[in-house]
Amino acid sequence: MAQTEESQMLSQTQRLQALEQALKDGAPQAYLRLKMGGGIEAFLEQRENEMMKSYYQKYGEAYYQVLLKTEDRTKTLRALKTVQSKIFDDVLATWTSFGPLGD
Repeated sequence: MAQTEESQMLSQTQRLQALEQALKDGAPQAYLRLKMGGGIEAFLEQRENEMMKSYYQKYGEAYYQVLLKTEDRTKTLRALKTVQSKIFDDVLATWTSFGPLGD
């Protein structure tokens, strides 16, 4: 059974957990304000949505470039899988980097 693109990445729940932990670690005061104010879920969901939008935009651009440059089906699939993984890792690293959000 072939894996879908989405199943090769973290699930939405896992992405939300990663974002929450990164916020706790990177901007603890902002995390506490959001948590105590009841806005943590909305903040994390918005950030996860923006992160995935960024991922799909970057992956779409890379996908097109791989298709233009690679003619062999096996090499194309391998290249797409590699590109997908790298882009997701880069996007996750970017979106889980929190500076002092008003701390």
